[in-house]
Amino acid sequence: MLADGTVRFAERTLSPIKEDDGAIRMVVATGIDTTEQKELRERLEDRVRARTADLKEKNLALARAF
Repeated sequence: MLADGTVRFAERTLSPIKEDDGAIRMVVATGIDTTEQKELRERLEDRVRARTADLKEKNLALARAF
């Protein structure tokens, strides 16, 4: 969460950097903000649910017509 209260989502990774003998020299932390991807995925899922409901309704109407 940011100082202004905004919630952000991120994927984080910790990668050990090792010496030749296998000892861990340091750990590199990386992160990528995935907030926009999450929001886009949720909007797409909402559209798919709405379209699926619409198609089910139309299929029922067609079935009643015959």
